[in-house]
Amino acid sequence: MNALNCALFIILNTLSQSYLTPTTSASPQIVTTITPTVSAQQLDTSACNDARCKCTDNKVHCVMNGVTITIRKHFLRTNTTQLFISCAANTTVQEIEEAQVAYRFWHNEVEFELENCAILPEILRRANINYAGTIKFDGALTVPASLLQKAIGLQRLQVRLIVKSNALALLPSQFFNNQSALKELQLEIYCDPNEITLPSQIFHTLYGLEVISVNANQWKGIYNKTVLRNLTAEHFRDTSNLRKLDLGCNYMQTLPSELFVTLTELNELTLSKNDLSALPSGLLRAQVKLIILDLSFNQLQALPPGIFNSTPFLWHLDLSSNQFSVPTNIIAAVRPLRYLYRLDLSYNNFTHIAGAGEFENYTLLSRQHISKISATPPYFQQYLEQLSDIVYFPLPYNMTFINLSYNKIKTMNLSEKSDGLKCPYELNCDKNVIRFIYALRYLPKNHDWCRREINIYGNPLQAKNNICDWMPRNCPTACNCQYDSETLLINCTNALVESLTELPRPEQVSLTQSTLDISHNLFFELPPNVTFGYANVTRLYAAHNRLENLQSAHLPPQLEVLDVRNNSLARLSDSFIQYFLNESATLQQLYLSENPWLCDCGAKQLLNAVRTHRNRIPDVELLACANLENTSLLQARHEDVCVPESVHSAWLLFGISLVIIVFISLIALYYKYKLKLRRFM
Repeated sequence: MNALNCALFIILNTLSQSYLTPTTSASPQIVTTITPTVSAQQLDTSACNDARCKCTDNKVHCVMNGVTITIRKHFLRTNTTQLFISCAANTTVQEIEEAQVAYRFWHNEVEFELENCAILPEILRRANINYAGTIKFDGALTVPASLLQKAIGLQRLQVRLIVKSNALALLPSQFFNNQSALKELQLEIYCDPNEITLPSQIFHTLYGLEVISVNANQWKGIYNKTVLRNLTAEHFRDTSNLRKLDLGCNYMQTLPSELFVTLTELNELTLSKNDLSALPSGLLRAQVKLIILDLSFNQLQALPPGIFNSTPFLWHLDLSSNQFSVPTNIIAAVRPLRYLYRLDLSYNNFTHIAGAGEFENYTLLSRQHISKISATPPYFQQYLEQLSDIVYFPLPYNMTFINLSYNKIKTMNLSEKSDGLKCPYELNCDKNVIRFIYALRYLPKNHDWCRREINIYGNPLQAKNNICDWMPRNCPTACNCQYDSETLLINCTNALVESLTELPRPEQVSLTQSTLDISHNLFFELPPNVTFGYANVTRLYAAHNRLENLQSAHLPPQLEVLDVRNNSLARLSDSFIQYFLNESATLQQLYLSENPWLCDCGAKQLLNAVRTHRNRIPDVELLACANLENTSLLQARHEDVCVPESVHSAWLLFGISLVIIVFISLIALYYKYKLKLRRFM
């Protein structure tokens, strides 16, 4: 490589081999990390005795035969030390070896910057230290092939290569040899030439590698594309343990069908931001454990038949920003995928979502073939649990998410039952040209364990069946009111309201009943039953408020479902128990869990009601006594939790008497022994 026209930046973490946590082929773990053993921010002063070094409160600066070493505290992270090392022109390997500083790190997190040094200095080769930093070559010397030869237990490595001339000699083919502990490798190439290739032996002998990322255009404009060519299966000959492969931003135009044949353990594959217009049908035939596939930002118009026949556990498929327009092609391709919970079809050319021919009864939303994640192998579930902690995957992994935003869809047919949609799910249909949504029926109410969301922002909707810009009379300002063929839905969740003065009546839309959702608000009591429109409410959801009591005068007379979970209820009033439990013919479900129920002498009616009506209380087994440890309302007996007042009084009288007796006895003993003492003297 022409040393005057290239620069090499390397970010690495070096760990002692004895500190590496082993991983197995069945585990989805990608990278093993080290937890710092010392967190205090200190600087060792041992080097201050060296005449070649100068010390200040937060910095040690040493100059030794052309090698300059600066050690200082990290400005942001208190458990990290920073190193800045540079080698002057013509500094020899021996001079770098002799540039040793008597410095002891107080913690095992070190960030460094190394410039124009032919080898790694001794201070960057110490065991049990987690190094992260940058190595630069600005043209003072050629990039040595043996640069990493003395790196101890190198586990994660990022290489940034800038090339302005000969693109054929990017890196020596043996550059990464003997790095048996290497787990993660990221290679970023920034080149002016239009085409580049990688040596076919570049990843050879890296048997423990679990992550590879190769990107040729990460920071370049779209008008200056560098194409990565001639990538073959030979490149991945020794990387059969690979779990994650990122080949995005390379503008590759074709892929050989056998490219990934050795990668049988692969869980994530990224092919985004290329120029792929077609895929070979056998491209993924060896990826039995594939979980995430990203094909976004390509030129794909169709998927080949059977491409997913060998990927039964694919969970996330990103096809956004392509040129797909035929729903039948996508519907047929994803039929073998029983665990496809994430499907991104945004920024394509779909005008409708229904299939044709043998798939005329299916749409892009169809989920009849999807199975529960609990039926998957343990490694699959563990992998998804790790993804749940990543910001990129904020939704629960068992939640269906289908993204159809930014297409050209004009109409939609949506039915939870016919589409096989199972709670929880989210559908994003923003920024289409949807005017009508047909057959949208009332969706069952969201709960903590069940979320349903349909996004239709930016569509020119008109009134048709159910969705329109209709706002009923008397709908509270902070609420959203809609209706379907069965009920008027009044949604006031998370509105920071504490009272309601009126509600819309369902008669204005030819209905007879309403559903009111006031969960996650500030209600201390429910609205009075004389509130306009309140008498028509048959389902009332009031979880996550501040309710302290339930009175019959604050409940609709025809109530079928009442949810008052997570409030401040300690008892149930006698009127509630009598009229809405013992005598009500309409109440079907009552949710009472996550309240501070008191189990004492006043809880007799509550305990009896819970046992008597347990079939109407779905969460009855979750009801617990707040004043008794590990005691549920079903287990508590009134005779056990109620201690009579007479018993309390008797114990109090006994305690007072005991105190008086002890006090008198002490006085008597005091005078007795005091009198004897005087006689003796």
